[in-house]
Amino acid sequence: MPKTLHFLHIGKTGGSAIKEALKRNIKNQEIYKNENKIKDNIPYDIKNINNKFEFIILHGHNTSLTQVPESDSFFFCIRDPLSRYVSGFYSRQREGRPRYNMPWNVKEKKAFQYFESPNDLGEALSSTDLKSKQRAKQAMKGIMHIKNSLSKWIIDQNYFDSRRRDLLYILEQKTLTNDFEELIRRIDFHENIKLSNDKSLTHQSSTIKSEIKLSPLAISNLRKHYAKDYALYEHFVKIKQLIDL
Repeated sequence: MPKTLHFLHIGKTGGSAIKEALKRNIKNQEIYKNENKIKDNIPYDIKNINNKFEFIILHGHNTSLTQVPESDSFFFCIRDPLSRYVSGFYSRQREGRPRYNMPWNVKEKKAFQYFESPNDLGEALSSTDLKSKQRAKQAMKGIMHIKNSLSKWIIDQNYFDSRRRDLLYILEQKTLTNDFEELIRRIDFHENIKLSNDKSLTHQSSTIKSEIKLSPLAISNLRKHYAKDYALYEHFVKIKQLIDL
């Protein structure tokens, strides 16, 4: 079996909740009891709390599959691109709070001056007003999470398929609780680790904004914008279905 397991953290897919639970379990070990914080991108010894891996590395947003050695295993979580878009918009609109406090960059500040909701932005992508359309395109390229496509982490379908043998599991945000239980079973942890219900720890919004629906026009525009993401997402869904059989 591979010695090291890697988690690729695709933004706004439930990664913070996954890492919080796993970090909690890592810190319960005697060897890490004096650690102030279990950090990203560092290999942690887990051979005494599972039956398959010696180390686990919980990566931040900037690590892609190309940086995972081919001798190691990996897992990640996916989310419908439009759902991820809405979540990313509101996360940056509130500057990452409550868990984080990351002020807007210059491009984000400008974008949120013009667009109050993800629907406004989505509809403006096909606006007949050229200035509004240009602002929308700039916002899509400037807002963190929204600007990042799946290719940032996975590269493309061909590359991913070439690494299939290293894949441990794919979780999905909409079935995260059940998928996390399956992940724990596949890693064969000694303890039955659970996701936290604390939204501040798992970087979830406590508002109902994320439930606001997109209009048919916004959906059409955004599906065109995220066409490559949808192709890759649907490929992952098919693979996950095969894994779960």
